[in-house]
Amino acid sequence: MARLDCWCLFWMAVCWTGVQFVFAVSGDVTKKCDGDKAMTLSFAGSPTLFLQKTSGGVVNVINNLPGIVLRVIAGRTTLTVPFNSPYGYASDKGSQYVVTIAVGSRSNLKTFTCLKPARRSVSVAERCAVAATEKFPCGESSSITQADCEANNCCYDSSSSTSPCYFANDGEWLGVSEQRWQLVDSSSPSCSPVTSQSSFVMYQFPVSACGSTVQLAGGNVTYQNTMSAAITVRTGPEGSITRDSVYK
Repeated sequence: MARLDCWCLFWMAVCWTGVQFVFAVSGDVTKKCDGDKAMTLSFAGSPTLFLQKTSGGVVNVINNLPGIVLRVIAGRTTLTVPFNSPYGYASDKGSQYVVTIAVGSRSNLKTFTCLKPARRSVSVAERCAVAATEKFPCGESSSITQADCEANNCCYDSSSSTSPCYFANDGEWLGVSEQRWQLVDSSSPSCSPVTSQSSFVMYQFPVSACGSTVQLAGGNVTYQNTMSAAITVRTGPEGSITRDSVYK
């Protein structure tokens, strides 16, 4: 790669197996946006780094900071910040994710952004294409109206007299059997699905149980849970997908 002058700005976008990585180089800082997962910043040398949390002020970035990946490789320091974290390291600002850091001192703050990846429009037919044996009832009554069913973002099949309202196929197929999924909760390892099939897993629990974390920002309360599962390589119509041994 040709040397970049410190006043030069270089943009490059790479699309690989359906995932878009966007790189930006400005001066001695490199930014990489990994879809809707994380932002990675690379700095020359081993500077002292601080991270502005969405609530709780500025924290010193150290190796054991929860949820953060900090590495020093070949004379450069890389910092990976997840967009969705119970620790509130990144802000969700409409069409982009925002991460604010400081280099050298807490007052030297600088903001970095990553655009959210464009979402493919999914038709009603695609969402509701669920095999009869895999349909999970959505709603507690078989007499639910179509309007109420669709208001819950579910699908409605008028030909069914027992479960006309069912959950849509909105999830991402990860090739993980229902037996491998588990909620991450060190205090209560008994959080198991109330029911499961080969394509769907359903959990039901109070928002204060099963490892829920709570964030309050801008007048909104957000409850978040983490799930994990062992993962294997899957080959689909758009190519093979490989992930780490554990998916979260």
